[in-house]
Amino acid sequence: MREFNVPIDFFKNSRALRFQIQSVIRKKVQDAYIIGIETVGDKIQRKVPSFELFLSVVDVETIKSISQEMYDQWWITAEKLLIRETATIEKENVKVEKKAFDVESAIEGFSSLVVFNGYNKAVTSKLQNVIAASSQLGLTGAFSFSSLFSKLATTISDVFGSLLGLERIEELKAQEIFLTKEDEKVDPVICEPFNRQVFEVNDPEKPNPPLHRHCRCVLIPEVSDEPATL
Repeated sequence: MREFNVPIDFFKNSRALRFQIQSVIRKKVQDAYIIGIETVGDKIQRKVPSFELFLSVVDVETIKSISQEMYDQWWITAEKLLIRETATIEKENVKVEKKAFDVESAIEGFSSLVVFNGYNKAVTSKLQNVIAASSQLGLTGAFSFSSLFSKLATTISDVFGSLLGLERIEELKAQEIFLTKEDEKVDPVICEPFNRQVFEVNDPEKPNPPLHRHCRCVLIPEVSDEPATL
């Protein structure tokens, strides 16, 4: 873009370029989202070995939503970088040399936003919809076999006994642990204060990383019979 020295709308109007950017972002979001799903699934299987987590219609829609949001952010980022790289600064009609700017670092920050958005939203979404965690706060919307599929659950239990562990799933509680990378790059003001704190899944005060462009913080799912404590 910098080499062609044309307005960014020129690139936005390229169908091939738009498709290429959308495809790359969608792939990264989806890969990260699936890792988040697998992380939650592994935690649940430790309690209910027969349980299998899957990619639902809601997950597909969430991936599409995140991808579109990140695609829009890509053009905002690209435009800001292009202006930063090509615009001149003048003081008293004299061009002023601009300070050095790390474009690669800026792109890396955007990449972190894409990947960690996908992962963290998958963790929270799956915990909210698979485990009856929201019942702890008196909220609705949690996945409940007894209330939604009581007849089916009874029938399956008659045939397979407790093999599927349907009642066991409903008994589980879920929380999320906020973890930073614990290195010198962690933001001491935005992220560090939350490090290793434990939150209820539906806690309105829970931070939802990424909290900034270069944020690498993650929400670690914790599934147990009783709320986890650290």
